[in-house]
Amino acid sequence: MPSARCLIQQLIYTHNELPRTQAPILRGTWRLTGRDDNQIILNIIQNLIVLFQVSAQQCCYFSSLYFPLPVYLFLQLAGTAVLAIGLWLRFDSQTKSIFELESNNTTFYTGVYILIGAGALMMLVGFLGCCGALQESQCMLGLFFLFLFVIFALEIAAAIWGFANKEKVIEELKDFYKETYEKRSQAPARETLKAFQLAVNCCGLTGFLEQQFMDTCPKKALLESLTVMSCPAAIDDVFNSKLNVIGAVGLGIAVIMIFGMIFSMVLCCAIRRNREMV
Repeated sequence: MPSARCLIQQLIYTHNELPRTQAPILRGTWRLTGRDDNQIILNIIQNLIVLFQVSAQQCCYFSSLYFPLPVYLFLQLAGTAVLAIGLWLRFDSQTKSIFELESNNTTFYTGVYILIGAGALMMLVGFLGCCGALQESQCMLGLFFLFLFVIFALEIAAAIWGFANKEKVIEELKDFYKETYEKRSQAPARETLKAFQLAVNCCGLTGFLEQQFMDTCPKKALLESLTVMSCPAAIDDVFNSKLNVIGAVGLGIAVIMIFGMIFSMVLCCAIRRNREMV
């Protein structure tokens, strides 16, 4: 049967050309006797099925290898952005004066340093994820999962603490502003007031009344200055109006972290199975 024998030759050639990692899977399937044409055709079909299964496994393996890369890159870019914001708040000419003040309120300082640390850690985590996927390193992917789990747990803890102590945080910010306001005769305090009032779009402790004679308030036209809020009231407004946005952003980041942890474990298992096939 010439057509069957042509298929046999093609299958043998395909088997010999398979990568080293796939050839052992098919070696035990060649039981062609050359005597029974029906048996030959049956063996050809069986070997084609095995070849298809190997190809499907390799396709799934490479998909699991490269599909999570956007998640790892996002974590690295997000970490870079958080680190940049923290460094900007620490060293910008308008905000670094805050660190020169002698204040008992350390809320702002602590927040800035947390941003810097969290950004650096997220960059490291994203780097481990990318390198672990590209190098097929189970060790790097394991570290990626561990660090990501720690960040996820800290984010959940921070969210719970923030919602439970929202009023306390607001009062501490108000106290920080009032303390800075009382020291406005000092140059660092004046720079801090300018940066704070520009960011929150407020003016002093009374709003409109101080808008007319305080040079630290944002410059506005006469009609616009009538609606300027006092800074304590503006702090309340920011927390109450932006809380949903902050919660949505935090939830989105948490979901991405969950997917990152799932992908890292799936990829570790795929790498282990692929090495066991060799």
